Amino acid sequence: MHVIRQLTRARIVIWHKLTTLHLDLERICSHIHKDTFRRVIEYIKGAGPCSNSLLIAYILACRGRPKQNSQDEADPNDANQFYRVGTRLLRDRLTSSETASSDENIQAVLLLIAYASDTGSIEEVPIHTSALARMIRQRGGLEALEAEIDPALMLQLQAIPKSRALHLTMECESKCTAEQRFPQEIGILELQHAT
Repeated sequence: MHVIRQLTRARIVIWHKLTTLHLDLERICSHIHKDTFRRVIEYIKGAGPCSNSLLIAYILACRGRPKQNSQDEADPNDANQFYRVGTRLLRDRLTSSETASSDENIQAVLLLIAYASDTGSIEEVPIHTSALARMIRQRGGLEALEAEIDPALMLQLQAIPKSRALHLTMECESKCTAEQRFPQEIGILELQHAT
């Protein structure tokens, strides 16, 4: 009973933070198509507390990064707290064979890849990419997934090879000047061929 009460309280805190946290498109990239951005964010918000926590952690961590003329910086401890909650929830979900490669877990791992890449923990990226590739294989590969998952999640998966730093989980226009998120040696091709 205590665990259920604690989990419910954590979900309330996560939802409150998510609804009060302003996610500014300009903080991600001004080139991202606004409708795509909104569709992906709405999907992530509905994906569950694990993905919600990791989205909040990502936003707070990116706010902690200096940006020109910005007064809106976050306490890195807040980002770390939501990161720990998200990874704990994901770890719990990964232990169940029913949810191990679920849409929510795939979304959470996409957020972990973005978080690790954009906060300087690049050594964690291959670990998360490998886990994502394993989930995709368990679901029958990218082609099989396309027919059964939400288009907003598929959009994020397809964007991986073109992903740019500080773009959350979305691709961007070719004129964007942000560097590619994944150098070739990361092994992102493993995801493209996860069948």
